[in-house]
Amino acid sequence: MLTLAFDTSTPTGSIAVLRDHNVLGELINTSEEPYSITFLSDLDSLLVQLDLALQQFDLFAVGSGPGSFTGVRTGLTAAKAWSEIYGKPIAPVSCLAALAFKLDRSRLRSSEALIAAVSDARRGQIFGCVYSFVEAFATAPPTLEFVRPTLVPVMEEVVLSADEFIEIVTALVRRVPPSPNSGNDGPGHSASGALPIFVSSSPDVIRPALEHSALSGAPIERVSGALAAQIGELGYLKAVRGDVVDALSLEANYIRRPDAERNWKGP
Repeated sequence: MLTLAFDTSTPTGSIAVLRDHNVLGELINTSEEPYSITFLSDLDSLLVQLDLALQQFDLFAVGSGPGSFTGVRTGLTAAKAWSEIYGKPIAPVSCLAALAFKLDRSRLRSSEALIAAVSDARRGQIFGCVYSFVEAFATAPPTLEFVRPTLVPVMEEVVLSADEFIEIVTALVRRVPPSPNSGNDGPGHSASGALPIFVSSSPDVIRPALEHSALSGAPIERVSGALAAQIGELGYLKAVRGDVVDALSLEANYIRRPDAERNWKGP
């Protein structure tokens, strides 16, 4: 399956081309301009480099948010247009899930460990969600030749203050039993289970709240904000499961209402 994956929701916009789960090429934004301005020219450069055309792709995987309203709309508008023109499916992928998927899985202390993905929502808030890794089949029935790890959310995505998000994560951790081979009082464990790993491209938005909480020992992994490759792999796994949409069904994952809607409807 040839996938065009892209994310325009953050300043670190990116585009990737994958065959199944293998990245054939990737381009990451280095311009200081909003990625909505340079996205199409970057796409053209990558397609020329790989000698590909849009009509050759089997799947369009797009970061559906949360993130910049303008940025999210740019990516979704492109995915809708190409899906309609070429008759190909779309796999919308949460940008928080893609962020969590960047974590080096060797960092996980146990199979029950939780991954808390966090991004800057501005206005003193963060976007956040908590995930666990599961094994997913990477080929369609009836072959099912091998499995690859994918992510399952254990809560809804939220936009909250950092302190409020930490409270939710703390409650989730207390419901997760400790690994049978681990003690409860060593580093990386709370009274009830393994501490989560926080993943963010801007860890300073969560660090102060984390340091003054019951999860103060939890590690924070700084990762790049370039998400296209992870969006492509998660999108491929969704497509294998048949979890795709068409142009009419594609929706943005804003979490927070746009300013225009807030001003019209009120708080």
